[in-house]
Amino acid sequence: MVKKFALIALAALPVLAHTTEQPKTICMYLFVHGIMNIEAHLNTSTFIHLFNDDIEDTLYKANILYVRNDPFFQQSQPIQGLGLIPIDMNKTAPGYAAGAMAQLFEQQLPKDQGCEHKYYTFGWSSLLSFSERYKAAQQLYYALSQEVQKYTQEGHTVRLMAVGYSHGANILLNLAAIKKENTLAHEPFSIDTLVLMGAPIQCETDHQIMDPLYKKVYHLYSNADVPQTLDFFTSKRFFSERMFRPRKGFVLPNKLVQANISILRRAGGNHKKLPCKKVNCKSQLMRDISPGHTELWFFGWTQCSYRPNLPFCPLPLATLIPTFIKYLQRVEPELDPNKTAYMTIDTYHDTITIKNNRKGHIVLQDKWINNQVTDYISLANQFKPSYTKEIYQKRRQAAFDKARDWHKNYVKQQWYAAHCPRTVSQICNKSSN
Repeated sequence: MVKKFALIALAALPVLAHTTEQPKTICMYLFVHGIMNIEAHLNTSTFIHLFNDDIEDTLYKANILYVRNDPFFQQSQPIQGLGLIPIDMNKTAPGYAAGAMAQLFEQQLPKDQGCEHKYYTFGWSSLLSFSERYKAAQQLYYALSQEVQKYTQEGHTVRLMAVGYSHGANILLNLAAIKKENTLAHEPFSIDTLVLMGAPIQCETDHQIMDPLYKKVYHLYSNADVPQTLDFFTSKRFFSERMFRPRKGFVLPNKLVQANISILRRAGGNHKKLPCKKVNCKSQLMRDISPGHTELWFFGWTQCSYRPNLPFCPLPLATLIPTFIKYLQRVEPELDPNKTAYMTIDTYHDTITIKNNRKGHIVLQDKWINNQVTDYISLANQFKPSYTKEIYQKRRQAAFDKARDWHKNYVKQQWYAAHCPRTVSQICNKSSN
């Protein structure tokens, strides 16, 4: 009888081994978007509200929220609904920009069998407000804690890369402040790789990179990115900065890598190769086409300031982050966190050059990945939606009209509440007095 039970137990072992999931490494990739376009609200009234960080019940807030919650405006950048939302890697549909970003990352990441890749977006209100960003950071901290805890309780190890664009980067930096509050009893986690893309550097959040929450920080930016330094509403500084700088009480940590990305292309229509003995070729026939703010994050089918003649169109530069990091990792020992590295991509000669600072020496000269970029462009075009500039403008105008109607009614209600009795008891009290 004992032998019989032993044989049954041995026969059941393969079944148990099959049904019990083995511990593995979960590699999470998180994308956090920036603010929505405020071009329609460039007026004195909005400026006053932004300076005071008092945008509640304003036309600006109502309009941005209408735009933010309309799926039509989620087709040109890696963005989904509000909160922490997984990206469906099996979905290839026109306008699913979040899926396009995730699949382009997947093409560049090492095929490590021991690591299962999971992709997420975090959606927030997209308002130009420090308090809104802080509130979003609280929500993100809670959501990430829950997600990481879910995997760790199953016995898995979690590695997290978080990519923040524009003020989405400041939301990620605010996570360190949320952690220090000690008022939220959530499971701790760490961000193995923090990537800031076109981030407006502000004194309110820049020092947070020192926190051990972030194990490695890459700050990628472009000198052609004008909006990066234009935020004079939500910071004590007159303007936001382009790069991290040390100051009294704040020393830049060695885990920080700052890189200025510039892109060169051949001028004119002559396709004959230029004579060039060096990899970092300099010629008056080469043109600097470094990416602007939109081109860092949005796909080329957006209707907001994306140049169709860029050699990597319709790719946003953020889709190439894994490749940029691979090149930077090769030269990190020679880079100084107090100085920015200069990464120059010559798409005509198919080369990449990295200097350890603006006037420093070259620390890397290598071939660029033009052939792979061509494949990435083909992949991205599978997600291209079919809408025109006219349709885009009509949807923007429709959102603005809804917000304006709401705001008119709100102002009217506030006026009646302040000047007119609203109940019979109020009328009686007023007459008796």
